Amino acid sequence: DSRSYLQYGSAHPSHVFSAVVYSQCVRLRRIINCNARLQSRLEELKCAFLNSNYPARMVTRIVTKVSSMERVLKNAHNRSNSQEIVPPPTPVKPPVRVVSTFGSDSSLLRITGRFEPGLTSSPSLSASPMLFNNVKRTGPNLRNKLVKTKQMALSSG
Repeated sequence: DSRSYLQYGSAHPSHVFSAVVYSQCVRLRRIINCNARLQSRLEELKCAFLNSNYPARMVTRIVTKVSSMERVLKNAHNRSNSQEIVPPPTPVKPPVRVVSTFGSDSSLLRITGRFEPGLTSSPSLSASPMLFNNVKRTGPNLRNKLVKTKQMALSSG
């Protein structure tokens, strides 16, 4: 740890500085399980922030607050008191669109068609009704471009 923190005189909102101190103190609280070692590391951290021109009162208040906290590793997503764990619903994935242009991707279309039944029978992909959506597209030809341009010119004129 290089102990190079955001300088207090920099152009940031005031809450950012206290958040930096708090997050670093909580990080130490979470990592260190021995209270004597924690107090030693918090004092080192306090000195590092004071050397970066942080206000002594703010740093001392945050260090005291964090050192009095219990070392509890909480899951941020599991703050409710319920004992039942409900897995999130499995989203239905849209099919993968396979675009074939100019008819040159016939081998790709054959491969996806051959493997799709085996893939849809697997447990992880069985929720999807269709894995591949094959789309055939042809490029524009000169005749269609000229006819469309002529039609647009006639309709606007």
